[in-house]
Amino acid sequence: MSNIGGIELFFIIVIAIVVAVLVLREIGRRGG
Repeated sequence: MSNIGGIELFFIIVIAIVVAVLVLREIGRRGG
């Protein structure tokens, strides 16, 4: 594996945020 560059780290953070948002929306639907 290559060293994590700024762009790679940026994509990892963006993907993590998108996944978190989708999970929270799914939980909101089931809960509400």
